[in-house]
Amino acid sequence: MIGRYQLLSELGRGGMAVVYRAHDPLFGRDVALKALLFAYFRDPVSRKRFEREARVIAALEHPFIVPVYDFGQDEEQPYLVMRYLSGGTLKERLDNGPLSLASATAIINRLAQALDHAHEHQVIHRDLKPGNVLFDQYENAYLSDFGIARLVDQETKSLTGSGVIGTPAFMSPEQIYGDRPVDRRSDVYALGTLLYLMLSGKTPFDADTPAKLMMQHLLERPPDIRHWRPDLPPALADIIEQALAKEPDERFPRASALAAALAAVPQSEATPPPVTMRTPPPISQRPKVTPAEETGPLPAPPVEDEATGDLPELPSEARHSIKEIPPPLIQPRARPVPPKALPVAPITAESASTPRNWRLYGGITALVFLVLAGLFWLPSLLAGPDEPGEAAAGFPSPPSNTATPTRAVTA
Repeated sequence: MIGRYQLLSELGRGGMAVVYRAHDPLFGRDVALKALLFAYFRDPVSRKRFEREARVIAALEHPFIVPVYDFGQDEEQPYLVMRYLSGGTLKERLDNGPLSLASATAIINRLAQALDHAHEHQVIHRDLKPGNVLFDQYENAYLSDFGIARLVDQETKSLTGSGVIGTPAFMSPEQIYGDRPVDRRSDVYALGTLLYLMLSGKTPFDADTPAKLMMQHLLERPPDIRHWRPDLPPALADIIEQALAKEPDERFPRASALAAALAAVPQSEATPPPVTMRTPPPISQRPKVTPAEETGPLPAPPVEDEATGDLPELPSEARHSIKEIPPPLIQPRARPVPPKALPVAPITAESASTPRNWRLYGGITALVFLVLAGLFWLPSLLAGPDEPGEAAAGFPSPPSNTATPTRAVTA
């Protein structure tokens, strides 16, 4: 037991204190009891900080800040009694994976209101992380652990000095420098880091040593949140980038401004799914076209659906007759296809006896005769007439089987 409280189980342990689930017999309820570790009993700075946390939380009465019930000392061990929240911590929830955008937005909204209230009372949390966010049985989030909270006054500065205090994964650049002013925008930076973690399951920066991790906070730009969550809207990346700006003046001026920007992001907005493209089958598996269909009219080419890439289904008659489709030929330029020659039906005795066929054969015979006659008389026409009378007539004399007598040349 510590004081009048019966210790039931250990809930968590930090560098300076341990938290128990305890029972208060006076009021018949379970509470969270935070006690200073034995190694810090006689350390005046640690005791002073622990006592100050009790006073700070007691002064910050807010619906989303874990309230203080009692403060005391048991055999030189100071302890702090707070409300017990049965819903666990945010750290435990993130062990199961990232949260949805709606869940993260609701948590950020409650934490932002709690931080704004603390900032109005000149209290800077400086240690916002998943282990310090608790849930009740109704899934409501609460801000806790103001153990290293900084009061904006001279007394606190002399108490904490200018040393580096905080959790490296969530520390703002000005906290890391140690000699720069720390104000509400430092908690805004931590809130943006927490938002990044809730949505991606990862902190913006990761390194194997605290020193390297702090250097990343000072010099590097965090990866785009959509690298881990492509389904998130683009506006969310801009919000996180502003919250994690290196310079305090470039961040949101207060936590509620970050929460308002996050609430304005459409919850249903997401990256559209990629268009599905159908891959053509190998040539050996493509259907064949029967010879009877090769001479028939070609059907209109199917039009591909632009939205899904699906092709319209062919009629059942065409599917039965299709066997193979030859692969397309790659041509540098499209050329018009000449009309296909019509097949000539063979001449049979029956078809030859019809009047139409006799007229056709007669025309063909006359055409052949004219061609042969032209070939026979073409040389003489090209040679020109021997006398003017022949040229005037325009027709040559018909050929004769008798020898042509030699004409005498007269003087």
